[in-house]
Amino acid sequence: MTIQKPCFPSFFNWQPVPNKPGLRHKGNSTTGVYSTIADEDARENPVCASRGKFARIVIAQPFVVIPRLVYRTVSLLTGDFIQPGMEKGLYAHQLKQQQWLAGPRDISQFPGGAIQQREILKGIAVEFCKNTAKIALYAVVAIPLWAIAFYGLLCNPYDADVFFGTIENWTARDFIPISKNPRWRLWQLQIGDYIAFCKQTNDVLDQKHLHRVFKSYHPETLRSLMRFLRVELQNKKAFFSNEKISVDEICSSLRLYKDQLKPISKSDSAELKDDGTLKREKDRSYEGQIWVAKKLNDLKTALREIELNRELAVEAAVAGDKSSESEWRIERFRAQVAATWKALNRGLEHINKPN
Repeated sequence: MTIQKPCFPSFFNWQPVPNKPGLRHKGNSTTGVYSTIADEDARENPVCASRGKFARIVIAQPFVVIPRLVYRTVSLLTGDFIQPGMEKGLYAHQLKQQQWLAGPRDISQFPGGAIQQREILKGIAVEFCKNTAKIALYAVVAIPLWAIAFYGLLCNPYDADVFFGTIENWTARDFIPISKNPRWRLWQLQIGDYIAFCKQTNDVLDQKHLHRVFKSYHPETLRSLMRFLRVELQNKKAFFSNEKISVDEICSSLRLYKDQLKPISKSDSAELKDDGTLKREKDRSYEGQIWVAKKLNDLKTALREIELNRELAVEAAVAGDKSSESEWRIERFRAQVAATWKALNRGLEHINKPN
């Protein structure tokens, strides 16, 4: 199949990915690689599959516009912005405490409870404004999105994929609450934020945790553990970098592990039984998975312990205890992160060596 180079602005930095029907396009540094979520038949003829999706979008989008505006407005009024606002406010306060601890430690400048409440309220207000703006933005771009779907159906679906995915992501919420009921998840996502979330990049799927709508999703699969670690480190990069954790190095390695893990785990669904439980719980053929999963869980535990002990260290510093046991624990868990990461790298090299 010959893929023509599309003719849209250069800031998308589009490049075809030859001989890999599972990959769509390469976007800029923030969008990453576009992926195709489709069955095997669709992967064999991605152009026809993409046109077919745009045909369904052309038909469905007029019926989604009004319900989406109503649904998002009701969600906004019921407080869907509160949880992400609180999380961002608490993280901002955590950074301020860390900066205070590293400074002259003037007790009068300590970022206490009042500052924490202010940061939380600020985070909630920012999320409210962003969600309100995104509702208004979707109302503005609904007709252009429909036109792009027509363009993808009739002309170049690859151009349209990038345009449609990028614009639709501008209107989607940063935090998307998804029902625990699997029958409602997909409809909730499509009506609320993405009529075609298959047009999004892998980074967007990871960042917004959209894998939860997949039937094969399980939070303890290797890829789910890697997604959690990478997103957690990226979201709290400033904090963990100050804690002397090599955030960029770890995130970069996690991206490469997807290919390195193929010998022991071809996909998320390969790790699951029909009832959704993990095969590696009892299946001896998954010894490699057991070992890698343990190391990834060790990393999760160590990162959480660093956060917890940093909070305790700040409290000890306020109380005037300069020989806090929490500081010692932080050093121990830093060393554990480094040792676990080193062992994981060596182990994956051994697992992937040809027999």
